[in-house]
Amino acid sequence: MARDKVFPEVKQRIEKAQREGAKELNLSGMGLTEVPEAIAKNYTQLLGRLSWQ
Repeated sequence: MARDKVFPEVKQRIEKAQREGAKELNLSGMGLTEVPEAIAKNYTQLLGRLSWQ
């Protein structure tokens, strides 16, 4: 899937997980080939709150 289609969906999922205080966020199967800015900006905070698989 093209970056311009994947990244908005990823950003929405990250924001939802943050709002809801999620402990996990599974982004597998989304076709990511680079780290979205939404993850890079909040990397330390996200790592402390989410389980990455």
